[in-house]
Amino acid sequence: REYRKSKMICTWPVGGLQPYDQDARLAMKIILHPPSRIARDIDNYGKACIDFLEHNGVFPNDSQIDHLIITRGEIKRPGAAIIKIWEHGKDEPF
Repeated sequence: REYRKSKMICTWPVGGLQPYDQDARLAMKIILHPPSRIARDIDNYGKACIDFLEHNGVFPNDSQIDHLIITRGEIKRPGAAIIKIWEHGKDEPF
């Protein structure tokens, strides 16, 4: 609930965001860039990112995600999450 109240800044793809439909099987890669060296459980932040995307209509249900990679990146203030989503079974887009 807290992430919904926070002031997140999102940059969508050029041409806008094309939401996935309910039948799409998805793969996702999340790179989390913490704001400091404080110890963090990256799985909790990954779940917050996924819930944010679902709540904002990127996909109908997070149960559509078949493949998930969460990586801790370098420290970047004030913190960032870089997220790539593609249809599972198709080539990774990066």
